[in-house]
Amino acid sequence: MRIFTAFPFLIFLLIFSVHHTFGQQYSPGYIIKVNGDTLRGFVNYKAGQISSNQVKFKTELSQEAQTYRVRGITGFKLKDDIYLTAKVKIDTTKNPNKLTYDSKYYFADYRVFLQVLTLGPKSLFYYKGPFGIKHFYIQKGNEYELLLYKKYLKGERVITEDNRYKGQLLLYLSTCSSIKYNIENIVYGKRSLTKLFKRYYDCTLEKPIVQEKIWPTTFRKGIVGGAVVTRLSFKDFGGSNNFWYLTEADFTSSTNATFGIFVEIVFPGKSKRWSLYNELSYHSYSTEASSTFSEPFIDTFRAEYDARVRFEVSYLKMTNLARFMPRGPNSTIYPFFNFGISNGAVLSSTNEVVIRANSFGTGRSGQAINGTRGVETGLVFGLGMILHNFTVEGRYERGNGIASTISVSSPTNKLMILLGLRF
Repeated sequence: MRIFTAFPFLIFLLIFSVHHTFGQQYSPGYIIKVNGDTLRGFVNYKAGQISSNQVKFKTELSQEAQTYRVRGITGFKLKDDIYLTAKVKIDTTKNPNKLTYDSKYYFADYRVFLQVLTLGPKSLFYYKGPFGIKHFYIQKGNEYELLLYKKYLKGERVITEDNRYKGQLLLYLSTCSSIKYNIENIVYGKRSLTKLFKRYYDCTLEKPIVQEKIWPTTFRKGIVGGAVVTRLSFKDFGGSNNFWYLTEADFTSSTNATFGIFVEIVFPGKSKRWSLYNELSYHSYSTEASSTFSEPFIDTFRAEYDARVRFEVSYLKMTNLARFMPRGPNSTIYPFFNFGISNGAVLSSTNEVVIRANSFGTGRSGQAINGTRGVETGLVFGLGMILHNFTVEGRYERGNGIASTISVSSPTNKLMILLGLRF
């Protein structure tokens, strides 16, 4: 089937795009050396990793990178992010996601790069440690104070929270009395704390020098179309031969066109790597098969049967997928991976069998299956890539098929090559 020849090409494009995405993560920016000199060029920094105490810099993308460690510069900027060098306390607890009865912090002094979330009379900074622990700091004079938060177990495995950061914020932002309610209900996270400081500056006459942009949920819509190869099979769970004309048949693959529309909800965040993809599309397949069967009739005589089965089904299908897009800071070409479910409402169906018998048997014609589904459900997996406003995707779907009787299953296997245009 020709559709399968597109998969190796798609895999090649994915490998190329992954290399393009992660091999060239340099963004326009600058670094500030200890002596005050500013070097402009391209910056590569990986926050939250073991190497996050160093930054790579190129004057030109074609040049070899220079590495600057945290003691060699006072700060840097890449794209919209600003980082400052600071000596702070960080929590060195290992396995922070594993809750224990230990409520203590294990602090150590480190010089690190702090990301500036808000800079002004009241400032907020962020640092993600090697073990994934999130740290938020406020600035008091020349000192950086860690906002304290920790989850731990207490008593009969009751999850308890150390929320001292709320008290710290109440004192730090006391100039705005109306913000108290927001602090009491705030979550210890980058988006929530950044929004809190924005509310503070909206409340007072003070103005920030730098304020991290709050990235909203965005929506993308578009059209999609392509080719689908459907393979239908049957299995008899009843142990009888009542459905021999289905279970013994080798149904032909059906190649059909599909088309539809989609709305993609891209979750908030600077990287925009996760989204919920919702697609409404038309699907159909047409397949047929022949089979033979024999059974004892009288003494040494056998009744022999020939069967011809045909199915034609069309659906209006809703597909809901979680999509992960490992994209770089400036990527317009990047891969994506999908997983989710589909539900196809049957628009029309043909379900017929014609059985012919020799002189010892009795033939018949009619419905091949008496009980059919009105909605077919499936599991969906896919991978593809985005090229500016275009998408190309290979998708696999395993559905529960047309049969609704408990004695026969009718799984469908679908392979798709899809092209999309995003608006």
